[in-house]
Amino acid sequence: MNSVQYLINNSGKKTHAVVPIELWETILDKLNNKVEPNLTDIVYDNHANIIFDSYHLFSSMLQNISVEKWQKDFNSLNSYINFFNANEIGLLYLLRNDEFKFSLNHTDIEVSIENLSVNYKIRKLDNTPLESQDINVLQTIFKNYSQEILIKEFNKLFKIGDKVNIKFRKDAEIKRLFIYDVLKIIPNYLTQLAKHFNDSEKAKNEINDLTDAEIHLAHYLYNSKNLTQVQRALKEADERINNDLWKKYIFIDH
Repeated sequence: MNSVQYLINNSGKKTHAVVPIELWETILDKLNNKVEPNLTDIVYDNHANIIFDSYHLFSSMLQNISVEKWQKDFNSLNSYINFFNANEIGLLYLLRNDEFKFSLNHTDIEVSIENLSVNYKIRKLDNTPLESQDINVLQTIFKNYSQEILIKEFNKLFKIGDKVNIKFRKDAEIKRLFIYDVLKIIPNYLTQLAKHFNDSEKAKNEINDLTDAEIHLAHYLYNSKNLTQVQRALKEADERINNDLWKKYIFIDH
């Protein structure tokens, strides 16, 4: 099956696009190999590299896969996060933070160095300050790798923040990140992608009504029809990504 399917709400409005995994992989291949700046911007701004697993998992739940099988796949794909420390969890939230992306990709290298060093306390593994060439390395790492590989590559060369020792539930962190990807990042990415390829029909049906997605998330993540847990997790993720709560994973004195 190579066609894009749409989910429609009770009002007859298109709310989501379901893209077959083969087509999604083809799109990613084309995007990653294209040299057009605007395509590269779309990929990086919306983190196609870090949302791939989230998109795959969301797509599979829309195919009416059994809850048991889906939860097994979900736990398997996210199992690496169970070994993460607080700094690494905080970095996962920062990957989705616009101010962090802006600091990393500022046109002035010196500004990037200052912002990353001061605001996020990023330094080299030997605790020496960042240099110009380090920014290029960081940009490559954050742009080209999946979440799991990205963290590994970052840890080989860099440190972030303080050695924070806080208690947190990793299963809750994993669900928050997934819910945020599904309800915030993936819709925005697909909408911009449609606009770039001049699919006006899809572009004008931007994903605003997320009720159906929340229903699926509640069913598969929480075995429930109650949307409260999904909405609370989204709010908690947003606070960590956009309202500075990521700092508690990075800085001791926060």
